[in-house]
Formats: sequence, C-alpha cells, structure tokens
Amino acid sequence: MIFNYLADMWHLALQGSKQGILYYGSFYFLLVCSYSAIYQMKIRSWSPTRGSLIRSNIKSGVVNRERSDQNFMIDVLYEYTVGGIKHRGNRLSGWLIWVTYNLRFLLKKQLEGIMKNDDGSVIVFYNPNNPQKSFLIKPNFPGVAFTWALAIFPMFYFWLEYHR
Repeated sequence: MIFNYLADMWHLALQGSKQGILYYGSFYFLLVCSYSAIYQMKIRSWSPTRGSLIRSNIKSGVVNRERSDQNFMIDVLYEYTVGGIKHRGNRLSGWLIWVTYNLRFLLKKQLEGIMKNDDGSVIVFYNPNNPQKSFLIKPNFPGVAFTWALAIFPMFYFWLEYHR
C-alpha cells in the first residue's frame, strides 16, 4: 500500500505534477529539518567553558558591482581550553545565515547573541564527546521550534491540499 503510494507520487513528480513535486519536496524538508532540529537539541546539552574571542566580524562574500548584489556572513574565531587542551573554533551558531547588503542588521543581531563575561572572555559551548566541536551561541527554544515547524508545515500543507 505505502510502496504503491510512493511509486505513484514518484511518477507524478517525474511528470512535473504539482502533487508529486510537493510530496517529495515536503518529504525532503521533513528529513533535513528534523535532522537539524535534533542536532540543535543535542547542542543545547553541550558543556560551557570560557574562551577568548579572537575575531568577530561580518565579511562580504561574492562581490558584484552593486551593493545589493553582495552576500554577507559572519566570520568568527575563538580559542578555548578543555581538559588542558587548547582548541580553536569558528562556528557562531547552528544557524548559518547569508544575507544581502540590506539585511546585514540580522547578522549584527546574531553577533549580539555571544555571551560575554565581565573579564572580556566569552562562553563557548563544546561537545563533551568531541571537544573540538563548538559554538558560541547555544540554540534556543524558539529556534528549535521554528525548525520543527519548517519540518512539519510542508507535509501538513500537502495533506490539506490533497487528502482532506
């Protein structure tokens, strides 16, 4: 039964039918976003330690002649020590954001999420099982909930559109 349905959706997708394309696109979103949400939930349990921020800025990606055609992303570098071993990290958060010139304020807002101590050090969240993996910003509940919503909404829309 289920295999027949999957085969039917596959044939519809190959024919360019909206129903088949929406089904497999929804399924892809469900898989990718579910993996991302589960990974974010794992990161929420990572251990904190103190670190030092070496670099934190917004860097330009592909540069074209027009400002509005440029892409921007965050570039960070930090050091932290776990078990007497010094590590370097370059991941800000689980959300990789590329924006255009006009949306750079989103990157500035994201940089404000770095937790800084009074002595100038920063909080680094590292994987206790693999200390060289780290982030400066721990995923929060709204971010995880948003990722779950992205995972579920396309399938829900598909169900409303074709099985109600």
